[in-house]
Amino acid sequence: MGSKCKKCGALSLPPRAICVSCLGTEMEWIQFKGTGICWSPLPASLLPLLIW
Repeated sequence: MGSKCKKCGALSLPPRAICVSCLGTEMEWIQFKGTGICWSPLPASLLPLLIW
């Protein structure tokens, strides 16, 4: 479950009471499809650094 702003249409996951885009307070609950793309600020192929 997530939320959608009724004013600007921005989506939020996790759900929020206030829109992070326009600061609107009229939010509605929405059901996501359960599929999508996960964006990472770092390449997913990087392994954790092991320090011995």
